[in-house]
Amino acid sequence: MSVEELTTRSRRLVLRDPRLLADVRTKELADPERASLDAWIQWWRKWPLDHLEGAGFTLSGNRFALAGGVSEDDAPLLAELLNELIDWRLARYLQTKGLSGAESALLRVIRNSSGSPILMLGRDKNGDLPEGRGVPVKVDGRWMTFDFMKVAVNVARSSTDGANELPEVLRGWFGPDAGVSGTEHRVRLWRDEEGWHAEPVGVNEGREGFGG
Repeated sequence: MSVEELTTRSRRLVLRDPRLLADVRTKELADPERASLDAWIQWWRKWPLDHLEGAGFTLSGNRFALAGGVSEDDAPLLAELLNELIDWRLARYLQTKGLSGAESALLRVIRNSSGSPILMLGRDKNGDLPEGRGVPVKVDGRWMTFDFMKVAVNVARSSTDGANELPEVLRGWFGPDAGVSGTEHRVRLWRDEEGWHAEPVGVNEGREGFGG
């Protein structure tokens, strides 16, 4: 994959999460939200890519790739495995960051006693999460209301008197095994000027892929 393409995809992911944005704000990239793509490429090449060279990867000219190469037949499977590994490592890393002042949190998907997937809030790390019923949250481009209880969100509705759609939303993102014991499904909850948003980790941007 070209360094420019990898940087462009990575920048899009970083700019969507204030915790990652804080990590890249350095002397070389003091204002990452307004920095040019060229500035990003220079910074991305210097830090993640240069440090990964020799650790199973090569950086030659404008191309970043696996050392040793990959056959055309094996490339799709390997790309999928790398995506899963990156998703898992990113989820574990962001889990340690908490909400803090960044207006973003990573919530774990588990099953409740009736077998339905719900969202664990982890308020010990995410103390600024909302509390109460009927909190507006944007999901897949539409507004829903979430019930933020003491330890979990277990209800999400499209209308005030509507049915609980949270299990349907989570299974739509993660499949029928959403929240099953042993899985690492995570949902990113973040806030901007519109309000709260929820999106799956490693399903949208992750499936865009780092293979190629």
